[in-house]
Amino acid sequence: MNYNGKRIKIGVGIHDSSAALLPYVRSVKKKFVLVSTGTWSITLNPFTDHPIIADTDTKDSINYMRINGKPVKATRLFLGNEYKVQVNKLHKRFGVSEDYHRHVKFDYNTYLEIVKDFKHMFKWESITDVDMPSETKITYNKFEDAYHQLMMELVLLQIKSIKDVIGNDEIKRLYVDGGFSDNDLFVKLLSHHFRNMKLRTTDSSLGSALGAAISISDKKLNSKFLKKNYSLKKHVPFIIS
Repeated sequence: MNYNGKRIKIGVGIHDSSAALLPYVRSVKKKFVLVSTGTWSITLNPFTDHPIIADTDTKDSINYMRINGKPVKATRLFLGNEYKVQVNKLHKRFGVSEDYHRHVKFDYNTYLEIVKDFKHMFKWESITDVDMPSETKITYNKFEDAYHQLMMELVLLQIKSIKDVIGNDEIKRLYVDGGFSDNDLFVKLLSHHFRNMKLRTTDSSLGSALGAAISISDKKLNSKFLKKNYSLKKHVPFIIS
């Protein structure tokens, strides 16, 4: 269309998750799964050979569609919301500032202490999981220890979601963007559990808007697009000695 003498391209519209996926699909040539994190954590598999074709035992397994009509198998998890709820409780319990959790980094020794006799301690408020206890029971005296426990349990939920969306597909690349991409514990724990995959994080707060623009653009993307525009970072899993 023309607007004030300028020619403007107009599209028919695109779902925000499909738009967020598009920059990856256009620039990454090998198969991958994208975990788009925020209030909802949406895991997207655009290369599935086994799309969802019937009702499943969970309402959080769904199909999206790429702009070329191909299916995108997806799972969703109310992870960011649950994180906010539980972190606020920990702040009050330990009497720390509201942004204290942002400064906690992954500690290898703390992880080892928790994992050697691991048990679930958090009862979720916005997520249902068979492993959660009937009530929250925190046995730690330090915020850092309780926060590690929280992140380990949340990552276990994310792992289930990722495994469900991969299914039997052969996929060796995992991308994480959104709010949890800069959470040191989340990234390190996920990298450790999926150490047979190449984990990359990107900063794509404008991913949906950029994807929508790409969908109506004739511009082709190359393999350097994510590194140049999304601050692509590689992550190496930690090794248990």
